[in-house]
Amino acid sequence: MQVANDAFPQYGFRGNLPPDLRSEVGKILSRWGDSGWGILVEANKHANHFDDELVDAVVDMYLERWQPDPEPTWVTCVTSLNHPTLVPDMAKRIADKLGLKFSDVVKKIKQNQPQKLMNNRYYQCNNLDGAFCIEGKVIISVRIFSPNTIEPAPINAIFKIITPNFL
Repeated sequence: MQVANDAFPQYGFRGNLPPDLRSEVGKILSRWGDSGWGILVEANKHANHFDDELVDAVVDMYLERWQPDPEPTWVTCVTSLNHPTLVPDMAKRIADKLGLKFSDVVKKIKQNQPQKLMNNRYYQCNNLDGAFCIEGKVIISVRIFSPNTIEPAPINAIFKIITPNFL
């Protein structure tokens, strides 16, 4: 993954991200406003609560279609400053159904524009620069699972950017 020049002044990234900072390939339940789950995601976001139907759909997607190897050992999410309980509530319910630990350690600390409004790589990168911190103890893991269904974030990269040494 190439980082736009000068897009990450706080993190100091330029050129190609090193392999250990790149996110792994994952799955998404929906795209914003798509005719499948996207309509329900959008309605639930505006209601400030994701229905159990969406939680079950994410769990089914994980168990039946994704089947990552190795499997995640815990669940986290990126909490929105505008809707601070929306995604953590869903992530916790997903973790419970999967029998995984939930740890709400990624905190957004900077108000920025939604990623969906960023029109090119420079603005996408720059919009995330300095936007996150880690609170609490990060569990060492080979892989984590983040159920952010609206604005997915590169969780593995966030951890490695903010915490040079995992706890």
